[in-house]
Amino acid sequence: MRQKHPEVGITLTVASSASVRDHVASGLYDIGLAAEEADCYRVDHALLDNFPALCTMPPNYPLARKPVTEPADFDGADDIALSSEVRSRRRLDAETEKAGARPRLVVETIYPTAMCALVLERVLIGIVNPQSVDGFAERGVVLRPFKPDIPFRSFVLFSPASQRGAIVRSFIAALPMARTRRGWTSGE
Repeated sequence: MRQKHPEVGITLTVASSASVRDHVASGLYDIGLAAEEADCYRVDHALLDNFPALCTMPPNYPLARKPVTEPADFDGADDIALSSEVRSRRRLDAETEKAGARPRLVVETIYPTAMCALVLERVLIGIVNPQSVDGFAERGVVLRPFKPDIPFRSFVLFSPASQRGAIVRSFIAALPMARTRRGWTSGE
């Protein structure tokens, strides 16, 4: 984006997905990136990414030897969970219940980076969005695929008026290239 439009300044604000949606709807933001937890009413939206969850755990955790984790692995485990408002958390809860697994909820957070930081400090497991764990594997967090897939979806949000602007269209077009450069691949 900067190569194509060096004269354009970008303001990056980190906020909850619901706040991002509200700011886009009100016209305060031209564009927003939000997790699927944000209802997309009052804004236009398009799917940006769809990544399967990873199970996160400390290196000394018994499951670290398994190549893939599954709902039954959560039975009796000390669980660090995403907040109950996160759809992927509700999907995990449904899968563990279906498998008859009963994890012990120890900590609940909205932030996957907080989950990984706590995993480094304690013997806890949880599921995370692979986009949110950059640098944690290098610090010792073990990440394993989780089956069945539990998707983490993100959306680009815009108001009908803003998407007509050339700069907004250019920014949206640059997003896939930025993800590719970082090594992210969509699970679609």
